[in-house]
Amino acid sequence: MIITLEAPKVSAADTKLLTGHGAAIEGAIAEVEGDYAKVKKLRAKEKELEREALTLYRDAANFQRDAELNLLLNQKTLARVHDAIAQAEAACHDDKVPLYNIIDRAQELVSKICQATLNQLLDQIATVLSPYYRSFDEARYIARNAIAVNDLVTTLLNHRTNAGDSIERLIEAARETLRKVEALLTGGEIWRYEGGESEVALEPHSAA
Repeated sequence: MIITLEAPKVSAADTKLLTGHGAAIEGAIAEVEGDYAKVKKLRAKEKELEREALTLYRDAANFQRDAELNLLLNQKTLARVHDAIAQAEAACHDDKVPLYNIIDRAQELVSKICQATLNQLLDQIATVLSPYYRSFDEARYIARNAIAVNDLVTTLLNHRTNAGDSIERLIEAARETLRKVEALLTGGEIWRYEGGESEVALEPHSAA
């Protein structure tokens, strides 16, 4: 069973704030991905040189002409690549805290707005469960234990990252936070959950 909820209505003031957060996230992603692309490109060059070195080592051991000279050149190039990787990774490391802060500020606003989405889900579940409990409020309280509710809280109301995470994880979180921001701005689907046949154990109360 797939459950989807549309984004709640957003005030004009929050729309302005969300637009600013969206622009900040997009800019941060572009900058960080540029630095990270350098690391990936250099890592690929590193692997290429390491594979080449294995061949040159074997050729040199077999006294093949120019193998030792080519191996020396290979190792010098590899050393320069290692220096470049260190510099590129340092740039990525410097990007992490600013990126995390941008994600965190945007998520804080998303979480505030999407409390309405959480309440909507609780009401939907409680409506289904209420015949099995003494009151709608009791059913709504029980609904808070639903796996779907836990998923919404975890994935929509939080970003599940910290500043010490890998740059790859932070980029992923930034993209997901941007998706939430854009969904709120456009009124599109804000949350989706693929559940099973039943999310909460039903405990009917007897009339006694």
